[in-house]
Amino acid sequence: MHDGEETDATDESRRVPIRYTSDHRMILEPTGLWFMDDCVIRGVTKSTKTNFVGPIPTSWTQASHAQREAWFNNFRLSFAWSPSQEQNVRIRYNDVGTRRYRDVIWKVVRRPKEPDHMKGDKYEGLIKHTKSEA
Repeated sequence: MHDGEETDATDESRRVPIRYTSDHRMILEPTGLWFMDDCVIRGVTKSTKTNFVGPIPTSWTQASHAQREAWFNNFRLSFAWSPSQEQNVRIRYNDVGTRRYRDVIWKVVRRPKEPDHMKGDKYEGLIKHTKSEA
């Protein structure tokens, strides 16, 4: 297997136990816990529901570099990886984040009440912006 190559999540026989750092962060590794695992996908989603820098963007690509860095740094609070995997993790994080963020925004815009992670002016600004785009 090449460095950074993903494993097939459906092959349970190849799964290895989740390892943790001394500060209780889950360790991501291509031959173990990786981005096709539900807990990692939930971690990506959770990281994008906080740390809003300015108005809430309606898509991943509309988020500023500072916003995406804030989300990634929030993700880093729950997960760890080898420095050699940094670029690979960022690529995977952005791929999953793009899809999950779209789903989160879609659900928020179609609900009649503001979600807990997006209160007050942030929610109102998002709704106003999405209506102006339509």
